[in-house]
Amino acid sequence: HFIKPLEEVFPEYSIEIKIKWAKELHTAPGFIKLIEKVVERREEIRNVVNEVRRKAGHSNLYPSGWIPYRPICEKCGRIDEKVEPLEVINGHLVRYKCGSCGHEGIADIRKAQGKPPWRIDWPLRWIYLNVHFEPLGKDHMASGSGYDTGSAAAREVFGRQPPVPVFYDFIYWVETKNGEKIYKKFSKRRGIGLGVDEWLKYAPPEVLRFQILKRDVGDIFSEALSHWDFDFTKIPDYVEEFDRYENTYFEIIEKKKQNWLILDTYKLTMYSKEPPRKPRRVSYKTLAKVAIWMRDLEDGILILKKQGKLKGLEEWEIADAKKRLIMASNWVREVGIENILPQPSEIRKVFEELEDNVKKAVIEVLGEVEKETTPERIQERVKEISVKYGLTTRKQRLKVYRSIYRLVLGEDSGPPLKRLLSLPIMRERIEKLCEILVAK
Repeated sequence: HFIKPLEEVFPEYSIEIKIKWAKELHTAPGFIKLIEKVVERREEIRNVVNEVRRKAGHSNLYPSGWIPYRPICEKCGRIDEKVEPLEVINGHLVRYKCGSCGHEGIADIRKAQGKPPWRIDWPLRWIYLNVHFEPLGKDHMASGSGYDTGSAAAREVFGRQPPVPVFYDFIYWVETKNGEKIYKKFSKRRGIGLGVDEWLKYAPPEVLRFQILKRDVGDIFSEALSHWDFDFTKIPDYVEEFDRYENTYFEIIEKKKQNWLILDTYKLTMYSKEPPRKPRRVSYKTLAKVAIWMRDLEDGILILKKQGKLKGLEEWEIADAKKRLIMASNWVREVGIENILPQPSEIRKVFEELEDNVKKAVIEVLGEVEKETTPERIQERVKEISVKYGLTTRKQRLKVYRSIYRLVLGEDSGPPLKRLLSLPIMRERIEKLCEILVAK
């Protein structure tokens, strides 16, 4: 049930996948022949693996008489260390005793009545599947690890090179509670993190590909890709980081420069979905703010058109904006508006930069909201208050509107104040804004 959601969304990430289940491998005739070879040359493999472990300082080594096979107990069904292989008969039969139920029996390798231990199973998969590249957790960088012993077995017993590794660190889920950041390792089983299928609800697939691929190391054999502190509230930042990188890529192309790291990273990120030219993306943060007050998707697109955000865009760029608007709307519903709108420090900075008469007009207009002036009446009050402070022309009144939008939304424009104030969450937001400005 963990695999199915991945299988369904991998095409969105331009990934072609063919799943090979362990049971399918362990019953394949070619794999069974490899197991027989391992059992036949078990003493040689034991020496190879033990030598690697010994050099790494490990004392837990395979003993003399070790048999690299784990039979399935035909009575209780166990297939672990409790089922002890005792003897190999005719090269393909393994006599065993189950330490759990006490049963003694014989397992037939050719009938797939068991499997190799994982230190042997792993390199056998490399050989059978002809694996040349494999990403793996940084714990496998340790001397004497499964990758270390598997590599030695592949070289010295099977005469082939192990896969080229790319070691990676963990991804951590970051939460903030009572002003303190809490870090937890991603764990699908424990419900910590965000699956690649769930990601598509909130952000484009290329953004996740970029976050994974942008990490680089100097020496793939001695360094691991850095860990990622993933903060769900920072998804807009991840999207806009990708957009900036994309702009850099096309600038390099236009100027015919050579920066292979940027060029290759972007090409791998987009893979088969590279756009025909530099896309004109609508900012995810802008879309998230539009999502706060839009009635539905079509209304959101209409708002973007009125704001001039879609001016001159081609159909495929507008389609991209629609997809991102849906994602941004989903994200806002999860995190709430406070994570996308200006924070107190930003609000104070914007307010300090206003002209004195505009400051006074803005404070009084916001005070009208606290008095619960109706949305219908607020438009008139803006005009009256602006005139009161000498802002008599339309151009001067626009300064008041623009200042309110910058303080409330972090944008130079927005929906009519009448519409904005019809949302209870925005009235609450403006009341908090008044508290911030009065307290400064």
